[in-house]
Amino acid sequence: MQRETRRVTTPAAAALSLHGLRFRWAGAAQDAIDLDTLVLQPGDTVFLRGPSGCGKSTLLSLAAGVLVPDAGTSALLGKSWAGLSASARDRHRADHLGYIFQQFNLLAYLSVLDNVRLPLRFSARRAQRAGPGAAEALLERTGLASHHWQQPAGRLSVGQQQRVAAARALIGAPEVKVVVSDVVHVTVKKALRMLGFGVNRLLIAPTDAMGRIDPSKLPLIDDMTILCLQAGEVNTGEFDPFGILIPSAKAAGAWVHVD
Repeated sequence: MQRETRRVTTPAAAALSLHGLRFRWAGAAQDAIDLDTLVLQPGDTVFLRGPSGCGKSTLLSLAAGVLVPDAGTSALLGKSWAGLSASARDRHRADHLGYIFQQFNLLAYLSVLDNVRLPLRFSARRAQRAGPGAAEALLERTGLASHHWQQPAGRLSVGQQQRVAAARALIGAPEVKVVVSDVVHVTVKKALRMLGFGVNRLLIAPTDAMGRIDPSKLPLIDDMTILCLQAGEVNTGEFDPFGILIPSAKAAGAWVHVD
């Protein structure tokens, strides 16, 4: 079964804009990155794939302002990284980006909670968005048992560290509502838990006798909502009424995930 998530509106401002981007490592014979254009709107999802050494991590570092391009522009929320000092880049990144590193880069001697809260020490704006109890709520939503929260991060398994890294990246992010049907499949819940959304605060959309979402009973959605629809309910094989629900999501600026 194929799964697809897409934004069903066209936001006005680009979240990330890369134009004429070129970067070469010192001593290299050719550019590591030679990219014409990549523009991402809020809510867009991109999957980067390629062999080891092709430049995936370099591109992410350029997009996040960790590296500055040799030519071209890389801008986050309309602000070019090249136009900022190193300290200003750090502040802009701390305010607006969540980054999950390949090796997680947790501080092994800090507790799990202190690792998750670490970005809040570098960004007052992020700390204000997070509010009290944000770290605990995110860890609970990832499914990491609470008896691990005070342990040093270095004592956790790789899978547990992955959950901590995800929580650290998400802390202080704008709240996203997730709407699912009352017969949502368990794999959707598992994916939401692993992504840090959790399952305790899902908005439930009632269904009819065939397991299809009832559009008249759909919870209130807006531009910070993911609406999860089914292309084939597991017991009846029925599709949710896409022809009604997707235009409603588009009008509200919501995202639609089809499972």
